[in-house]
Amino acid sequence: MKLFDAPAVLPPPDEHPAHLDRLVDHLTRARTAGPERVLAAFLDAPADPATLGVAGVHHVAAYTGDYLTEDDFDDWLASVESHGAVRDVRTGPSHIAPRRYGTPGHWINLTVDGDEYELFSCRAHGEWTGYAPHRKAALMSHHGLEVTGPQQVGAVLDFLAARPGVELIAHAPADELGHTYGHLLNTRSELVLEIVHAGDRAPAGPR
Repeated sequence: MKLFDAPAVLPPPDEHPAHLDRLVDHLTRARTAGPERVLAAFLDAPADPATLGVAGVHHVAAYTGDYLTEDDFDDWLASVESHGAVRDVRTGPSHIAPRRYGTPGHWINLTVDGDEYELFSCRAHGEWTGYAPHRKAALMSHHGLEVTGPQQVGAVLDFLAARPGVELIAHAPADELGHTYGHLLNTRSELVLEIVHAGDRAPAGPR
């Protein structure tokens, strides 16, 4: 699967609109990949979505570039919130970045034309600064595949994590958005896959 070509660091505020236009174009194109293609790319082998209870693509996430200071991220968030194509913006701290890569980070959840997407950015700090750009993009980008019930999330995670070269890196029964989800890592390609059940979709509050 093609990853977003993120810059080393987020661009300055006057370049945010163009950066966001590129991101939205990438995300909407990436969403056209169906579950069968997403699973095959992650597993390096074919897999049947129906057998796993996969209902479709829930969201696509992309890495947007590092930030140098929290003020830089706040400027980026403000630009995302004001972008004309974007709705329902929510944000929160990354739980995976500090635990696995030694640096803080943020996720931004949003919708474009009613479809859900996520943006990730980590602070340029510690061991993370030594990672190659492609590795950063692979580790912090993913497709989220939706399954038919919350109990199915754990079952699919366990099944896929038993495959050679696949590691479970996160499992949460409910997050800030009401999702039950888990992330898997292909340790050879460093691609990530999320399995998610959205639960009750509550409208985003104002920010």
